[in-house]
Order: sequence, then C-alpha cells, then structure tokens
Amino acid sequence: MLNPPKPQSEELRSLAALFNINNSIRNCLSLIQNDTSNRRIICLFDPLIKLVSGDEEKISQVILHFVKNAIRYSPKAKKIEVRTSAENGSIKVSVSDHGIGIPPQLLRSLFEFNKQENRQETGLKTAAHIIESHYGHIGVESYVDIGSTFWFVLPAQQ
Repeated sequence: MLNPPKPQSEELRSLAALFNINNSIRNCLSLIQNDTSNRRIICLFDPLIKLVSGDEEKISQVILHFVKNAIRYSPKAKKIEVRTSAENGSIKVSVSDHGIGIPPQLLRSLFEFNKQENRQETGLKTAAHIIESHYGHIGVESYVDIGSTFWFVLPAQQ
C-alpha cells in the first residue's frame, strides 16, 4: 500500500513544497470515495491551519493508509473522523474509527522496526518513516472493541 522508504538523504531532497494539509486530505478522500459508500467520513478541519512543508505525495500516502485502515478495521462502524488541529506551532492530523481496536501489548511495536524484519515492513512502519523524515512524529491511541485514533504531527510553516 505504501511505497518502501528511500534512503533519508534522497527523500529529504524532495521536501521543498508548501501545501495545505486540509486540501490534501480532501484530495485523498476523493480518491477512495467508492470504498466509503456505506460510511460517513466526518472532516473536522481547524480553519487556522497554516501550510506544511514537505512531500505532499508522501504525506498523502500516510493519510490514505490511515483512512483505509480505519475502513478495514471498523467494518460495522458508520463513521470515521478525520481531524486537523494546530498545536504548539505544529499541525496534528488524526483519523479515528469505532472498530475492533488494538490490544495494548501490540501498540508499542506498531511503528518500530524489528531488527529481524527485512525492509519490506508494514505500512505503519513506512508511515512512521515518512513522518519522521518530515521532522514530525506519529502515534496511536486504541482501545479493544472501542476503536483507534492514528495521528501524526508535523511542524507548521510560519
């Protein structure tokens, strides 16, 4: 689903563009509208969001991955929330579902590379690499049988 990460120096060379994260989310959602026909995706965008600097295509891959996972792991849920918010000079993007949730013992390793794994890692590990290469951080809050919220934070442009 996500492309494996390039070496960090190669990836950082492509980070020069400014883009509006809210518009990127709208574009991502339009790409998967057929997958969401039986659910409502609620967008709660902070109107004061400033521009993000980075590779819009890579950040969009992360957003798409989060939304597709929310659809996949919450088959009975009727809504998914996508939210942006300004926090302490940064921009937070989160995707929440009301699905199966993730057991607490698995949360810590979702984004970490295991030395025994090859570089064909999971989409979440690739997402973490993309966000970290943009000087951001990524995380999840989840409760079994209640749902999950996957999020990332990126520096805002002044």
